[in-house]
Amino acid sequence: MNKLKSIVVGVDLSKCSRCALQQAARMAQWHHARLHVIHAVEHLVISDLADAMGLTPAQIETATVRETKQRLGAWLPENLRPEELNFDVEVGPPIDVLLRKVRAVDADLLVLGLHGDSTRLPSGAGTLATK
Repeated sequence: MNKLKSIVVGVDLSKCSRCALQQAARMAQWHHARLHVIHAVEHLVISDLADAMGLTPAQIETATVRETKQRLGAWLPENLRPEELNFDVEVGPPIDVLLRKVRAVDADLLVLGLHGDSTRLPSGAGTLATK
């Protein structure tokens, strides 16, 4: 059996991505692998918020990253703690953010939830999970 050394899990703080994180954490534990959790924020969200709030995109990006990391603690499953995870929040197209992270940590596996907050499809996989 091939041993996994590094696992990346993409999360959007939805119920489905929490399930994906739980599965990734189990696999990481079984293989004694490093678990990297990544959340992507679209550039458009940052620029729209900056325009609406009269702040610079850099200010919004800093606040968004900080607040998302804080929300993680309340969102995590009970058996996981933020200090046990390599959690990053990056701004950019989600597929680009995920692939950059996979390459940066030389991941053996990428785990994604089937549905997230950004996909309201009644059935089938979301756009990122099928790419």
